[in-house]
Amino acid sequence: IAAISLLVFAGCANAAVRCITVTGQDIICGSDTLVEDISMPVVEGFSNAAFEKALNTHIRAFVDSARKDAREQARIVQQWMPYVCVLTVDYDVKNACGLFSMRLTSDLENGGTGMPYTTYINADARESRILTLDDLFQTTDYRSGVDQYLSEMMAADAHFFPGTFAG
Repeated sequence: IAAISLLVFAGCANAAVRCITVTGQDIICGSDTLVEDISMPVVEGFSNAAFEKALNTHIRAFVDSARKDAREQARIVQQWMPYVCVLTVDYDVKNACGLFSMRLTSDLENGGTGMPYTTYINADARESRILTLDDLFQTTDYRSGVDQYLSEMMAADAHFFPGTFAG
C-alpha cells in the first residue's frame, strides 16, 4: 500500500492540479413543525462548465429531496404529537492530487430513530468526470471479493441479515 501511495503522490506532483473550491450556502428556516439547518455546497473550479453545472444540479436535487421528505415526515409526526422536527444537511470535502471527494449527509431528527442518509460524490478534477469503483480496477472481478468480504462481516454481526445481501 505504501508503494501505491508513493506512486499516486509522485504522479500528483508532476500533474497540473485544478483548484476546486466548495462554498456552503446556508439555508436556515423554520416553523412550529420543522427547522431546516442546511449547508448546501456549491462546487467551482472544474474545467468543464457543463460537468460542474450537472454536479451542482445533482447536489441541489439531493438537498431539495431531503427538504421535501422532511416536510412530509414533519406533517406525519404532527398527527401523533406536537413536535418540532429538525433537518440537518452538511458535507465534507477531500480534494487532493486532482481527485475530488464529497460526503453529503441529510439527517432528520423526528422524535424517533431519525432518518440519516449519506451519498458520496467522487470525481476526477483533471477530466471533469465522476469516478466509480470500476475506475479503480482493470476488471470487475473485484466485486466477488468485496461481496465475499461483506458477507463474512455480516455473518459475524447479529445486527445484519447476511441471507438478504444481494451483492
